[in-house]
Amino acid sequence: MQFKKFHTLSGEIRLVTGLHIGAGNDEVKIGGAQNPIIKNPVTEEPYIPGSSLKGKIRSLLEMYAPDLKGEDDPKNTPCGCGDCTVCRLFGSSNTKTPSNGPSRLIFRDAQLSETDREEFQGGRLEMELKHENTITPKIIKGKRTVVANPRTVERVPAGVHFNFEIVIREFEDDKLADTRDALGKSLHFLEMDALGGSGTRGYGQVQFENLQFDDKPTSIDELRKDPEAKAVDEER
Repeated sequence: MQFKKFHTLSGEIRLVTGLHIGAGNDEVKIGGAQNPIIKNPVTEEPYIPGSSLKGKIRSLLEMYAPDLKGEDDPKNTPCGCGDCTVCRLFGSSNTKTPSNGPSRLIFRDAQLSETDREEFQGGRLEMELKHENTITPKIIKGKRTVVANPRTVERVPAGVHFNFEIVIREFEDDKLADTRDALGKSLHFLEMDALGGSGTRGYGQVQFENLQFDDKPTSIDELRKDPEAKAVDEER
């Protein structure tokens, strides 16, 4: 299989609502968040791991675009056929003989935009501490009651921008239009869904802005190749 060319899809991820991608925490500091976000260990700046973007985008494509997935798996596990569009783009760890070669997509960590980085370094951009309660219904002495379990969740606040980049490795016999189409669908699905944790509670709504493909301005609609599919999708 002969390599042909690198391509890039880049742009900004704008947070419409607060984003929480957890870092794990073995020790809760007084006044700190019980559920902190992931941060650069040197600069303490928040970022979006490429692994989070890759995993979310793959799962959305497999959920909402079954025509791109090879096998019909009732358990809704990642496809491992090694031959379909999803396996070609993201790779397949479930098959010993993938016929599509190496995965085509490389997801970079999404870093703060230059403006937001300056705001953060200047102490003018603070992370949000959101206070929540987990309500558990219980029967105590024959009476129905609820038990509240308060917690504090750290979020990157709405309005923050992250720069993202996806590198596409094009090999011989690849159809670049199919790759662009899959990326356009995935970005649309992610805008309609959510990134990070607690998406069903309003977290992680994002919007993609200032998109460029190979340094030329583009849009989600321009990436998608099937106008009829766009129209059907918009009616859903």
